[in-house]
Amino acid sequence: MPITLPDYTPPDVQRAAVAAGFAPLVVLMGFAAMVVRLIDVDTGFALFAACTVWVMYEMHEFERLLDAYNCQYVSRYLAWRTAAALRALLEVPGTAEPTRAFVMGFLDGERVLLHGQPRPR
Repeated sequence: MPITLPDYTPPDVQRAAVAAGFAPLVVLMGFAAMVVRLIDVDTGFALFAACTVWVMYEMHEFERLLDAYNCQYVSRYLAWRTAAALRALLEVPGTAEPTRAFVMGFLDGERVLLHGQPRPR
């Protein structure tokens, strides 16, 4: 049985996507309610501020979880192996594409975790 790297499965983006998707709708409904004078202007701006804080919190929480997962994955499976060993592990059949892309980004970044930077081709 060949040695393989565990699959790279980052945290789910669902909560951040819900916040980023619904917040503009809530702001739009609040703006429409302000225009037809169903709610006061102060209430509308409070609604806008609450939606802004909600989206910022969810995005920050997602990035925090992703950074923690990436650091844990690197320290457990990548940091103590040489670059040649990691490249050999990537050639093992059955290595998932997200795992391959993450490890190649780690190696191309000279063994520094560079999240979000495109990998040179």
